[in-house]
Amino acid sequence: RAADAAGLRLSRALGEGVLPPRVILRSALGLLDVILLCRLVPFVAQVVFETEHFGRWCLFFDLVAYAACFLLLAAPPSACCGSDEANYTNEKCKAHQRYDHGWLLQTAHSRASLLRTCVESLCAPFAPVTFWHVIVADYATSMAKALGDVHVTTCVAYYAGISPAYSLLSTETHSVFWEETRGACVTSELNAWVLALPFWCRLFQCLSVLRRTGEQKNAWNALKYATVFPLVYAGYLDRLAPTDQTRRLVVLTACVQSSATFAWDLLMDWGLFRKRRGGLLCGVFECDTMRDPKTLVFAKRDDAFVCLAYGSLVLFNFALRFAWALAVFGHVSTRGMGMLSFEVAELLRRTVWALFRVEWEYH
Repeated sequence: RAADAAGLRLSRALGEGVLPPRVILRSALGLLDVILLCRLVPFVAQVVFETEHFGRWCLFFDLVAYAACFLLLAAPPSACCGSDEANYTNEKCKAHQRYDHGWLLQTAHSRASLLRTCVESLCAPFAPVTFWHVIVADYATSMAKALGDVHVTTCVAYYAGISPAYSLLSTETHSVFWEETRGACVTSELNAWVLALPFWCRLFQCLSVLRRTGEQKNAWNALKYATVFPLVYAGYLDRLAPTDQTRRLVVLTACVQSSATFAWDLLMDWGLFRKRRGGLLCGVFECDTMRDPKTLVFAKRDDAFVCLAYGSLVLFNFALRFAWALAVFGHVSTRGMGMLSFEVAELLRRTVWALFRVEWEYH
C-alpha cells in the first residue's frame, strides 16, 4: 500500500504477478487459520478427550502446521506441482482476482513464482539471479531464526518419538522434557547450518552475478554476507560451551556483521548519498550530500521533512540491525514475548528496507 501511495509500480522492479494488498491479506489470513487450527487441536484433545500426552500432541501438530503451510504454498495450480502451465499464468490469475475466486486460485501465479525462486536461490551458482531473486533471498535472511525453530521443533519431535522415557511424561512434566531435549537440538551443528543457509544462498547469488558482470560491487556484497559466518560459528560455540570469551566473541562478530550490513544499506541498497563520478565503492560517497532526485516515497514533501524522515529511517535500521544479530545468534529469550518482540521488529525493519530498496531500484 505504501508503494502504491508513492506511485511506485512494484511490477517494474519485481516483474509481473505482483498481487494487490487485498489478495495478500486473504492469503495470509488463510495460512494463519491453518496455524491456529493446528495449535487449537492439542488443547481440545486435552480437555475433551483427557489425553495425558499433551506435549506429544503439541509437537505433532506443530509439524502438521509446517507441512500444511508448505503444501498450501505449493498446492495446485502451481508450476512446482506439475500442473498445466495454463492454470498459473499471470493472465488467468488476474481473471481469478476479477471474479473474486478463492485465494489459492488468485495467488497461483505468485506462489509458483515464489516457490520456483526459492528453489533457484538454493542453486544460486547455477541459476538465474534477478532483482526478484535478490528480494526473496534477502527476506530469507530475516527468517534465519524461523528456519532454526523449524529444525529445533523437528529435532525435539524426533527425540520424543524415540525416547522411552517420554511415554511416562504427563502434561505437567512436558516442559521439563522440552527444555532438556531442546538444549541438545539448539547446540547441534545442524542448527548452525540451518541458521547460515539463507546467507550462504545470498553469498552465492553475489558470486554468480560477479562472474557474469564483473562488477566490483558484487565482490564487496559477497564479503558483506561472508561476515555472518564467523557470527554463526561464535553463536554455536557460545551455545555449546558458554564462557566470557565466547560471549565477547559473539558481540564482536555481531558488531562487525551489523556494521557491514548497515553501511551497505545506506550506501548501496538505498543509495542515500551522492556518489562521485568514476568512483568504485569505498571513500567515494559525499556523505554530507543526499543523492538526487532525493525521494520518490516522499515526493510531495519539502526538503526538511525528507531529511528528517530519512534520518529517522537510518536510526531505526541501525538499532534493529544490531538488536536482531544479537537476538538470533546471541543470548535472548527464544520463548514467549521476548523473541516475539524481536521478530515483529524485524518484520517492520525488513518491510521498510524493501520499500526504500525498491525506490532505489527505480533510481
